[in-house]
Amino acid sequence: MEGAHATKPEEFKGFQRMMVRDEDGVSFFKFQDQKLEPDTTLPKYPGAQQCKFSSAHKPYAALIDDTGVHVVDCSNGKEKMLVVNPDVNAFVFSPLATYLLTCEKFNQKTGEKNLVFWEISSGAEVAQYEWRKFPKDIAKLVHFTPDEQVCAKLAGRNLIDVYRGKDFEKIFV
Repeated sequence: MEGAHATKPEEFKGFQRMMVRDEDGVSFFKFQDQKLEPDTTLPKYPGAQQCKFSSAHKPYAALIDDTGVHVVDCSNGKEKMLVVNPDVNAFVFSPLATYLLTCEKFNQKTGEKNLVFWEISSGAEVAQYEWRKFPKDIAKLVHFTPDEQVCAKLAGRNLIDVYRGKDFEKIFV
């Protein structure tokens, strides 16, 4: 698997699972009984460019391909949600994997909001923001408390927006 990149292995039902990205896309593997073998219970994603596991709280994996972002429930092998947007180039899970945050490069011509918060359980979009920073910075510049009761987001050079609970529209002061 020359040129392959693996994500951090995740513990699941007595074995570790990992995603491997190579020239063919992303495939899932599992370590079981001291052997590495393909995990045929999970789908393959040819053409996927990025992949990450969620926290240990929920066994999700997310991948970006030409369609958008796929979230897979690793406990049953089913796709949990799909964000259809080929322009997404960064994503991050919230600490409890309640939310998936996606971001694409800001388009000054359209001015469309490009940072989106998705509720994974329903697949619903819960908030949108204009994000002029580099999309991959969302992991550094948007933070939740471990219990997800507070979210802080860099809003400007010297401005941080803070949200409480699931209300991402009202800024907490």
